[in-house]
Amino acid sequence: MGGERTVARHRPDLYVENDRPAKSAALLACLRRLGYVMHEHRAPLFNPENYFGVKGDVFAAPAAAGAASVVAINLFCHRRDVPCPLDPAAFGMRPVA
Repeated sequence: MGGERTVARHRPDLYVENDRPAKSAALLACLRRLGYVMHEHRAPLFNPENYFGVKGDVFAAPAAAGAASVVAINLFCHRRDVPCPLDPAAFGMRPVA
């Protein structure tokens, strides 16, 4: 929220965290007010092709075999008045209503 004037002035594409439920509504309202279209991106914290070759998902619950990985919830945001610079669906993103 501290950068709202800078974002309004320069209007960049944004990739922002949205993983705090108590602050999500205010973030979404601010981005809408600034004229952004948002797409949610759930990025897994574990990458099976990681540098060290670790095979097991270190972020999954230990007792839950085959449990889904923990994800970071982020938003890709682009200006409403210009075409999107990428295909959000190609990255597994879905529009935020």
